[in-house]
Amino acid sequence: MFRCLIVTVAVVLAIPGQSSATVNIWLSGVGTMVPGSSFPLTSSAVPVLEPYLGGPGSIYIWGRPDASKSLADISLNLVAETQPVCSTSCVIPNAVAFASATVFNEPFGMPSVVRFEYINDSTGMPPLPIDANRIDGMDGLRIFEGGEVRAVGIGSFADPYYDAAHNSWLIAKVTYNVLATGENTATRLFLEIGSIGLNHTGETTANASVIFGDATDQQLNGHDDRGIHPGNFDALIRPRPLPGDADRNGVVATADFNIWRTNFGSTTQLAADHNKNGIVDAADYTIWRDNLGRSAGSAAASLAVPEPCATALLSVAMSALFVARRLSFSRAK
Repeated sequence: MFRCLIVTVAVVLAIPGQSSATVNIWLSGVGTMVPGSSFPLTSSAVPVLEPYLGGPGSIYIWGRPDASKSLADISLNLVAETQPVCSTSCVIPNAVAFASATVFNEPFGMPSVVRFEYINDSTGMPPLPIDANRIDGMDGLRIFEGGEVRAVGIGSFADPYYDAAHNSWLIAKVTYNVLATGENTATRLFLEIGSIGLNHTGETTANASVIFGDATDQQLNGHDDRGIHPGNFDALIRPRPLPGDADRNGVVATADFNIWRTNFGSTTQLAADHNKNGIVDAADYTIWRDNLGRSAGSAAASLAVPEPCATALLSVAMSALFVARRLSFSRAK
């Protein structure tokens, strides 16, 4: 049934139309109207995100139709390419793995309207295809415009997802998981035109041009350039360890203290070298203690404070460790 729908829409959108019109679509780490998201004018202005290893992350898709027009139909893909690049046999990403995609389409106004009569995202049944490093077909279509609730596309200033300060519309949200193996990597994100293309109201996919990411990137045609991503990357993800999280599982816990204790003084086993000075030392214990209870999923929340008893026990353990190290050193002499 869905395949038939795609064929029908493709035929409708292929009717010859008017002159070319440009759409801007970009990625942002911001998903709120205030402060909102500015269209990046240069490649150096695209977002660079630094989520914590072992935790979740989100990236938002923003867009702007051509002036005074409405984006009636849209189809987008999102691709993640990790650097260093996996070999051809690599099937598991080593930095991030996509988890979900949501195309925003809530009713608004009086009388009530929506953007699209039909959407395809991971909240539907069945969900759209999501691989670890690729999302295919985040679609929003007006189709026949004959539904009980009228579809107006993307371009209404009354749209609750319109950011007036930046003249941009929030289109979709994508979530991902940051893998423990992603340390010291950089994942480039690219937007693509999906299999159905995109077009403004009253125009065809062949009439629409799109610039993904920054303004200096290559202009693509809504009909001819589907499924490709030449030019600049549209966002960069650089995972980093949560302070104190020696085992990189996204939570600072007692297990991380045990790793610090086992490798105290080491200059080669540096999982617990939280201040990156090349040695596991007392300063790293302080970082672990100050972040105990923190998790990658709630990094912005207030930090948990250890119970007095737990703190005392850890202090005793630390003192005992120092004494043991000193005695060992004295015997060696």
